[in-house]
Amino acid sequence: MISLNNISIKGLINIKWLFVFSGILLLLTLVQDYLGTVFQGGAYYPAESVLFSSFWILFIPLLVLQLQVLVGLKRNNLLKILLGVTGPVFLHLILFSVLIWMVSGLFYEHQFEIRQTLWFTITEYLYVLLAVYSIPVIWSRRRKPMVDFKEAPKTMLSSAQISHLLLTDGARKIPVPVQEILYMEASSPYIQIYLDQKKYLHKGTLKSIEEQLDPAQFIRVHKSFIVNLKAIRFYTSRQNGDYDLTLMNTAVVRLSRNYVTAFRKAYGTGTQDSLISTQDT
Repeated sequence: MISLNNISIKGLINIKWLFVFSGILLLLTLVQDYLGTVFQGGAYYPAESVLFSSFWILFIPLLVLQLQVLVGLKRNNLLKILLGVTGPVFLHLILFSVLIWMVSGLFYEHQFEIRQTLWFTITEYLYVLLAVYSIPVIWSRRRKPMVDFKEAPKTMLSSAQISHLLLTDGARKIPVPVQEILYMEASSPYIQIYLDQKKYLHKGTLKSIEEQLDPAQFIRVHKSFIVNLKAIRFYTSRQNGDYDLTLMNTAVVRLSRNYVTAFRKAYGTGTQDSLISTQDT
């Protein structure tokens, strides 16, 4: 889950803030170098100060890489946790030393040796590296896994779907399989539930019950109607943008023009095996 405009690795890091903090630390390092030479009476070399301040910039790609690896870990055992910290620390040390060696060799009068820079970084910044690269490891262990609902399996998304509705029939409460429902009609403060040979009243709203139904089978066709796609025999045009849906029990339900696009998509890709051809005449 990476976006160039606003990179977010599973909710663990925002690269905009990473750039901001790295930039602040880089500026503070430059100021610190300058003030150090002022108080010590030495010479200040801006080019070298900028070069060594690149230490902070390397955190940006390496933290992103570290978090991608951590997100991919299925188990957080001790070995993987240790590698999750020591790996980026070692990589940072090597890359920084090689970067200083290459850039100083190309653009500076004096080329810094890799061994020299490596020893300097270990003695001056090792504790910083260990602290910074430990934070994502600790955070990833403490955070609960985040679910990307756009990519979640259908079985996970349908966990809240109901298979029965508890309906009132006089003094009795009857569990009715939703598969037997042909359609539902809003009749505030109730919903009228229509079966083949029976009608029930159910207290609630169409919106609340729609959220509990399988969207592959039940679809909103009007502000006042939800229809079972498997119960539709055919539909006919009213010549004004609306349609009439004829159901298996010969009941006719109005399909509003506002729901036609969604209905056509669902009706055309439904699981019905015995649909009579539609009519748009």
